[in-house]
Amino acid sequence: MSVSNTGSYTSQLSAASSSITLAANAVSAPVITRVDDISNYGDGRDLRVNFNRVSDESRIGSYRIFVVKDSKAGSFSLSAANNVPSAYYTQVGKTGYNISQVLSSGARDVDGSLIANGVVYRVFVMAVGTGSYSGSNALSSASSSIVLYGNGNVDAASNVNVSDISDYGDGRDLRVTFNRASDESRISGYRIMVVKSNQAGSFNLSWANSVSSSNYTTVDKTGYNITKVLSSGARDVDGDYIRNGTSYRVFVLSIGSGGYYGSNALSSYSPAITLGTNGYVGPASNVSVSDVSDYGDGRDLLVNFKRADDERYISQYRILVVKNGDAGRFDLNDANA
Repeated sequence: MSVSNTGSYTSQLSAASSSITLAANAVSAPVITRVDDISNYGDGRDLRVNFNRVSDESRIGSYRIFVVKDSKAGSFSLSAANNVPSAYYTQVGKTGYNISQVLSSGARDVDGSLIANGVVYRVFVMAVGTGSYSGSNALSSASSSIVLYGNGNVDAASNVNVSDISDYGDGRDLRVTFNRASDESRISGYRIMVVKSNQAGSFNLSWANSVSSSNYTTVDKTGYNITKVLSSGARDVDGDYIRNGTSYRVFVLSIGSGGYYGSNALSSYSPAITLGTNGYVGPASNVSVSDVSDYGDGRDLLVNFKRADDERYISQYRILVVKNGDAGRFDLNDANA
């Protein structure tokens, strides 16, 4: 939580980190370093997963890669991972090195659905104990979200971020930044789409393509990464005016042109943002957590976060640890109390 240093401004609460359960694990968890969309097959071959091996691989026999729909990632746990059928994960042998694994054409998510374009996923990796450590498995934290797009080589925008920069109470408060598509010769421009956070997990390329032109913001390509402040009349994809007090995530759609007309590509979503009258006290972002020791107390928990963009009105940050079952209803009022 970002805390005002004057008492004149409203404090701001970051989005929650991924969930973590501390335990004295005999087997340590791998760490996912990145997930990438590398091809245009429209199946698991598009998805590459990179992760760091566990420090002591003598205790494990292999790794399992789990692909989870983003809407279900918050509840995916070690217990759930242990019960996934073998047809619904990818088994990877240990190598003594960090691993980069491209999935197969028949790879499925943990629900049994073939991995496909236009679905928001997160990835987990489990270290599988062996020998005297059999049954002592350890699950990584979730990866960043990823959307595969089979789009005739139209590239998606990336690194979408959002900031609350003013106090108009409308779209002018919302600044969106993103990295341009790697090859802009195949696109005409971009569409910024503001989605209520509770719908972001199901927002996909098909939905984005069908959004009415009055419910997104068009941005021309520039050859550079883009910063855009929305207008007073900006609306979310449901047609509601952007306003204070609603949690949003933002997507960017790259629009194919010429021979690529109709072949659009959707970015992953931004961190969540709730606009408010906040005197420019911005929230921290990119909150991540790791289990780093085996003391059985707070010393096991490493917390990383990105500082607020403007710290002039912030006196301190407060790290708040919330039980996973309570996180969905934890808000700024709870944090301030």
